[in-house]
Amino acid sequence: MVMKCELHEFSQGDAMKDRSVLLDRRQFIKSTTAVVFGILSSIIAGIPGRAGGQSEKDASNIPKYICEICGYIYDPEKGDSSQEIRAGVPFETLPDTWKCPVCGVDKTMFKKM
Repeated sequence: MVMKCELHEFSQGDAMKDRSVLLDRRQFIKSTTAVVFGILSSIIAGIPGRAGGQSEKDASNIPKYICEICGYIYDPEKGDSSQEIRAGVPFETLPDTWKCPVCGVDKTMFKKM
């Protein structure tokens, strides 16, 4: 979609009308963004049996990982509440931005137990 911007002289009434249209567009964008974010959050949180990770009952088969620096053990059965990682999330599916909650190193410094 291409938007064209032209300069025109408007009266104060026209400017107020244009401003209300702009506010309506902003409200639409905000509400649409909120809906999309809500849908994505539901997927990430894991609808039972759907994308977003395994259920908690499957977590017992998932291996644990240990930090080679401080010895912290990431246990999928517990998750990581400090970074809002729910129980049942395998180490391999943790976001790349995830860090060790004890010493702060990234995922590359963990090894499978």
